[in-house]
Amino acid sequence: MRSFTSLTNGASLFVYKTNTKTVSLGVFIAAGCVNENADNNGISHFIEHMLFKGTNTRSAERIVNEFENVGAQVNAYTGKELTAYYSISLKEHLGKCAELISDMLYNSVFEDTELKREKSVVCEEIDMCEDMPDDVCLQLLSKAYYQNGTLSKTILGSKENVNSFNRSEICDYMSEFYVPNRITIVVVGDVDSTEAKRLAEEYFSKKSKICDNFTQYGVANTKSTYLSKIKKTEQANFAFAFPSVSYREDSSAIDVLNNCLGGSMSSRLFQSVREKLGLAYSVYTSVSAYKNDGHFTIFVGSNPKNAELATKTVKEELNKIISYGISETELLRAKETIKTEHALLLEKSQSLMSLYGKSIILTGKPYDIEDKMHRINSVTIDDVRNVAKQVFDFDKVCASYVGPIEKQNLLEIIKQ
Repeated sequence: MRSFTSLTNGASLFVYKTNTKTVSLGVFIAAGCVNENADNNGISHFIEHMLFKGTNTRSAERIVNEFENVGAQVNAYTGKELTAYYSISLKEHLGKCAELISDMLYNSVFEDTELKREKSVVCEEIDMCEDMPDDVCLQLLSKAYYQNGTLSKTILGSKENVNSFNRSEICDYMSEFYVPNRITIVVVGDVDSTEAKRLAEEYFSKKSKICDNFTQYGVANTKSTYLSKIKKTEQANFAFAFPSVSYREDSSAIDVLNNCLGGSMSSRLFQSVREKLGLAYSVYTSVSAYKNDGHFTIFVGSNPKNAELATKTVKEELNKIISYGISETELLRAKETIKTEHALLLEKSQSLMSLYGKSIILTGKPYDIEDKMHRINSVTIDDVRNVAKQVFDFDKVCASYVGPIEKQNLLEIIKQ
């Protein structure tokens, strides 16, 4: 049973009643690095951290203790287009979790000592990510593909930005973006819509200000770009990005393409690059879809001496799928895999909560799993070949490289 309504202050509420033992409560804010500028890039993520650091009536320690005293899990995450705060608990503790998240959202104090301490924590997080060459590679790829657009920004921002944030700047940002018409509350679990709305009205209808500043950003004017960074690593990490669909477009055919090309152990790249040639341990494809744009990624991690051959192998597989498409067996296998993935979502309240929250933030409506399954079932071999021809435009491909040595420009190799 689904219910999608609005609170009296204009915030959205989505309730999905299930028979799961746990209840997931998510509060999604339409605020991420796409809403930031060069000077405050990283502030969305920093605020996510700071909301756990004390309110008018609770210390940081007390906040986590009160969640865990009732066995609840609490966490948060920041994306390019949204920030989410969520809890997972038994249904009898949903009210307590709602009250605690509400207190964090509306009554955080951003005390100077906590600000200073958390700046250090986030800088450690930035350093940690810098020590992950695959993360660095994918960040460079995003920068190459989206150029100077809002989607090219990193979620964490720079250390310089993080260390410059102050209470006034945080409050101004929250005053602009943490407002009802940018907030979606999602409840998934064994809770009826009447009770969920009562709790949402009690704890999340306190502010009525609205925001008219909805960031507009168009499709990237992609130039074929190559970015690299030399790091002392054992492996070379390299990736390629091609134009893809936005979150609001039908991704069914490209989802099937993704699964067949590099989304599973039976996929073409896994079998050719890893299983047959032994050139890499990690090789995969993925689809990144945002509100107005998206890209298709191919990632490989290999010994630097194998990077050129691995890239040529990737190009061969792309040419094959453009020229000849996929087989009936591959099509059916991909469809069953995608349907199974969605069936598994229905068994996890947290996964459903995240799926519905993101969909409402980016499209204004809940994700429709049944409709998605219908569209997946309707995909044909011709659909997949046609989308492959559209996506794999080598005049627009971008590439990134992170590794110890760089003997060749991999972008030039894949464009040959």
